[in-house]
Amino acid sequence: MREALARVDRWSAEKFKEWYGEKEDVQTHFSHTLTAARRGDPSAKQKLLGLVRDRRLPAVVRATGLSELGQFSSSEVLSACSDVLTDPDPQVRAGAITNLQVLSDEPLVKLVAPRLLDPIREVRTEAARVLARVNESLLKGSQRQARQAAFREFEQGQLATSERAAAHMTLASLYESLHESDKAVQAYETAMHVEPHISGPRTNLAALLDRLADQAESQIAELRVASPRE
Repeated sequence: MREALARVDRWSAEKFKEWYGEKEDVQTHFSHTLTAARRGDPSAKQKLLGLVRDRRLPAVVRATGLSELGQFSSSEVLSACSDVLTDPDPQVRAGAITNLQVLSDEPLVKLVAPRLLDPIREVRTEAARVLARVNESLLKGSQRQARQAAFREFEQGQLATSERAAAHMTLASLYESLHESDKAVQAYETAMHVEPHISGPRTNLAALLDRLADQAESQIAELRVASPRE
């Protein structure tokens, strides 16, 4: 099989040269950077930083670069993501928001909350998803309303594929971030019903119920300490 694939590769390379001539960017093409990043090569980080800021490249390439850049945690990465939050392409803006979710709450709100009013739904809903963990007290009144509206858009978008368990698992994850445990449990149970042969919903539901049990036990212990029997 390897030999057959190698022959196909050689044939393709020869025909490409025959039809289109030599490519000038064979050594510098962005594919080399993405390949290195997917192999986990640390040296890819600097090239990815340049790639995501290069508006001459197709937006899908830059968005892919942002996705790969997420594996490298550093102030340079966060700075690059901040720089492209207002990029003309929504794919790039959404990718930047995803990478910024590692920030603590206050800087996250400062950078991402304005995107709740983005003209593109993909960006609005990703901003809302990332901000789901943030306490409402850190948001302005208009931002709270915008986040709530984006949550509804996010739910509607997921339910467009309600026949798949993944949609309900995604919603369950959102509800967990919002500390809406009852809705998360219901979403996981729906995922189990929709696709009973997959294990993901069961695993996640078990983990959630385990956390809820631990929380209940901790609350009981605190009550016992606060109100000891005489």
